[in-house]
Amino acid sequence: MKTKAPFRLSAVGDISFEGSESDRASIDCFGDAAQVFHDSDLVVGNLECALVQKGNAIPGKCTLRGSPEWASAIRSAGIGVVTLANNHAMDYGKQGLLSTIEALRRAGVRYVGAGANRRDACSPLFVDVAGRRVAFLGRTAVIVSSPAYAGENDPGVAFLDPDETAAAIRSSRSQADLVILLVHWGIEEYSYPSPAQRQLASRFAEAGANIILGHHPHVVQGIEYFGPAVVAYSLGNFTFNEFEWTYVLPDGAVATQYSPLSPDNMKGLIATFDWTGAERPIASETYTRIELHGRVRVDADLTREPEMTILSTGIRRRWYGVWWQWYAIRREWNLRLRREMSFRRLVKNLHRLRLRHLKDLFGSLRRSARMVSEKSTNPYE
Repeated sequence: MKTKAPFRLSAVGDISFEGSESDRASIDCFGDAAQVFHDSDLVVGNLECALVQKGNAIPGKCTLRGSPEWASAIRSAGIGVVTLANNHAMDYGKQGLLSTIEALRRAGVRYVGAGANRRDACSPLFVDVAGRRVAFLGRTAVIVSSPAYAGENDPGVAFLDPDETAAAIRSSRSQADLVILLVHWGIEEYSYPSPAQRQLASRFAEAGANIILGHHPHVVQGIEYFGPAVVAYSLGNFTFNEFEWTYVLPDGAVATQYSPLSPDNMKGLIATFDWTGAERPIASETYTRIELHGRVRVDADLTREPEMTILSTGIRRRWYGVWWQWYAIRREWNLRLRREMSFRRLVKNLHRLRLRHLKDLFGSLRRSARMVSEKSTNPYE
């Protein structure tokens, strides 16, 4: 029997053009990182913004957009498949989603994880490449209060239902050589996946997924193997920019918030998977870094590989569930609670304390408790 040539897939994390580059579509944004794609048979990423020229952004939500012209830049860079199953594809409502889909179609970029209804959104994308038939599935586990999820007759993105997703993987397994699940999950700014994520990954691997690619935390997380499957829990940001966004406060006032990129937000990962069909895919990493105006380049910093080793080995520590609870408590304190609950700040503002301040503090504590208990993945919910 004739042996098939190895198949190479490259994957990147979150792609957004919000900010100073929203309407300045250019392949230059991808820098020398695009050169890594040249030897790949297929490149996939998470498009985390609506491609829409104008429209009505969802009120009260941090919204991300870019010009529809970015679709051509994405294709020219070598990215051939994107998932839209995330918490920003519907930032400009149904019209924004339809604009995004049309822009991708015109540019020749295939998409998964969204559609005119739930059936379309949850359907696999089959791609025949390099003598292989590859199935892609896109799902999001991130909860948002605004209309986002595809319904029986409503456009939207594919929400992660574990039973449905496992069944879709099994069905795709019977029709493809390779099954790849693109899943938007986890908690923003967390460097380690939750125990629940690991349980889901194990279940999806058992159902037949060969590669599970995660995004949403906006930082890089480790890689883990389940039998013949490989799981990259979060590939971090690929292209992202700093920006300001406005929202309406409960009292009706309009506020502006600046969203900076932390040093960890600037670190990304191009994960490359080589597969011959005889064993599980072999993963390798190319590290990237975001620079001025959201532009990305290959990162030659020698500390990146040891960092990745720490993240990957840390997932496999004994009593991981117990350890993660303590990690999550510390993370919530540093991310969201330390500033609000510092003794110095409380004393300084004691004379201005009002009932609404106590309500805000209680709300922050409740949100952090939901993160630690794995009942939520969105602190802005």
